[in-house]
This record gives sequence, structure tokens and C-alpha cells, in this order.
Amino acid sequence: MQKKRTAIAAFLIMLCLGSVYAWSIFVPELTKTYQLTTAQTQIIFGTIISVFTLTMIGASKLLIKPGPRIIATLSGLLFFVGYLVAFFSKGEFLVIWLGIGLLGGIGTGMGYLVCLSVPVKWYPEKKGLITGLVVAGFGAGAIVLTYLTEFLLRRNVDVLEIFLYAGILYGLVITTSAQFITEPIVAVNKKQPNTIAFWKYTAFYQLLFGIFAGTFAGLLVVGNLKPIAQLDKISDYIIPLSISLFAVANFVGRIVWGLLSDRFNNIYLIPTALIAESLAALAFLFFTGYDLLFLVLSIIIGFCFGANFVLFAKDTIFKFGIERYEKVYPFIFLGYGFAGVAGPIVGGQVVDITGSYQVAVVIALILNVLAAITYVFIQHRLDRKSVT
Repeated sequence: MQKKRTAIAAFLIMLCLGSVYAWSIFVPELTKTYQLTTAQTQIIFGTIISVFTLTMIGASKLLIKPGPRIIATLSGLLFFVGYLVAFFSKGEFLVIWLGIGLLGGIGTGMGYLVCLSVPVKWYPEKKGLITGLVVAGFGAGAIVLTYLTEFLLRRNVDVLEIFLYAGILYGLVITTSAQFITEPIVAVNKKQPNTIAFWKYTAFYQLLFGIFAGTFAGLLVVGNLKPIAQLDKISDYIIPLSISLFAVANFVGRIVWGLLSDRFNNIYLIPTALIAESLAALAFLFFTGYDLLFLVLSIIIGFCFGANFVLFAKDTIFKFGIERYEKVYPFIFLGYGFAGVAGPIVGGQVVDITGSYQVAVVIALILNVLAAITYVFIQHRLDRKSVT
């Protein structure tokens, strides 16, 4: 019963933390009402991603003491405080950045690590599936917030007031769900493994670069999906639907890729996801004004984007061992943090300068192709056994 409660609680926490993927719904309101530049809105989004990945490194040392339940509770409190600060910001960029970007990013990192590390200890025989199910919550997090935001915006509710409602709602769900997080006793009491200099292993850089490239394209799109749709002359009613379908595909993709990773070798799965994601992003540039195609491409990108959070986590367990997973993976996950800075901000800067996302998308395509080739090249030369 404890294992099911922990898995459900972790999923609910991830569902709330994943609301960050609805960020593009706020971008036009912040630029129109409070005169933030597109680049500034993406700096806030990029800060959330980068800060939460950096936080995971520090939080990994706190999972033993004071423990995952306390860390998850702090996650919810910081999430609430961050959005409360943004509510009182009066639209000032630095204050919103401090609240949602910095405080919200720290809270997200704490909760994400707990939810990623604890459930897999309860289901060691189904690592890919349980990882996929839990992180699927993060992928689906944008759905509720997207439609809630659109509903409120149509009723002329100010975007800062929406931040307040989101902070209260999600902060409450996170802190409540945190009380149901428990670790299996065997995982708490077992002898700690010897540390290894994981940065000396080629596999570490293989995974680091791979997750950076794969999430660069996805974050470029998710952080700018509404502005991209507006530039592509997509119908207004299609835009919130595309954001939601991206989130649904991200959700479903994490589960499907998790199932596939328990059956097939990552040497086939990772390059497939990387190439498909970048080609779909590139198609945004050549096929504009087609509502249905825009939805299809959003689904493909969301589905492939979700693969990054399952396949690279599973590969980390395979290469470094489950007992070192929560120590090594946060450093590999830094690749996602780097992409969180680079992807959305590059997209925002490019559109501010050129009025188009062409250059940014081409960069994403090149990175993904390089990552796919590099992954396969290195994997053929690595010993298929774990480094443990």
C-alpha cells in the first residue's frame, strides 16, 4: 500500500511542478500588459529550468536527512511563495524572475528529485515503466494550467492574479501529497555504495550531451509555442489546444518510451527520439498557416521531448547502478538545465531580432543530429556492462 501511495503522491507532485510547461501561455500577456521583452520572458522560463536542475544536486544530499517527505513539503512551500512574489511584482521583470524563476525553480528541483528517486526504489524490477509514469505527471502539468489561464484571461483577469491562484492551488496539492511520500526500509538501511569519479567516464558525457541536445529543441518550442503559433498565423482557438496536446503527448510519450526502454536497447531509442523531434521542429518553418498540421507537429515534438526524461534516466541506472542513481543523475540532468538557459532564451532573442525562429530551430536540428551520431558512436565503443 505504501508503494502505491508513494507513486500516486509523486505523480500528483510532478503534475503540479510540470505546470512550468504552460509558460508560453503567459508570454503574450507579460509582453503586452507589462512590456517585458520576449527575451525577458524566456530568461524567467530558462531560470526555472536551470535552477531546478542545479537544486537537484544539492537536494540529493538531503534525501537521507531530513528525508524526502520534508524536502517535498519544502518544494510546495517554495512554489507557493515564488508565485506569491510574482503576484506582488507589479509586472517588474526582476521581481517575477526572483519569484517564479529563482524560488519556483528551487522548489521544482526539490520536488522533482524526490519524485524521481523514491518511487523507483519501490519498483526496482520496472525501472523504465515507473520512471515513465512518474515523469509523465511533469509532462502533463501544463494541461490544467493552460485551460485555467485561458479561462481567466477571457474574463479579463490580470496575469499576475493568475499567478496567485496557481501558487495557492499547486502549492496546496504539493504540500499535501508530500505527506504520503515514504521510502522502502531496505533502501534507507542499506550500506551506502562507494563513490566513483563518474566525470571520468565517457558514458557521463555521452548522456550529458544527449539530454542537452534533446531538451534544447523541446524547451525552445515549449517556451515559445504560443508566439510561434501566432507568427505561423494559427487560429486563436488552436493555440491553447496545441499547448495542451503538447503536454498530453509529453505525458503519453514518457510512459510509452518507458515501456519501450524495458524491451529495447537505448542505442536505437535515443537517436530515434532525437532525430524525430528535431525534424518536427524544423517542419514548423516550412508549413505555416495549417492548423491541423501545427497540432500534429506539436504532438510529435511533445512525444519525443518526453523521451529525454525516461531514456537518459534509465541509461544512467544501467551504466552507473541504481544505488548511485540519485547521486549521478542530477549531474547528468544539468544538461537539461543548460538547455533551459539556451533553448528558450535563444528562441526569445532570435524573435526579438529577426521576427522569426528559423535560426534557433536550425541550431536545434544540428545539435540533435550531432547528439544522435555521438551517442551511437560512443555506445559502440563502451563496455555494455555497468561501470559499478
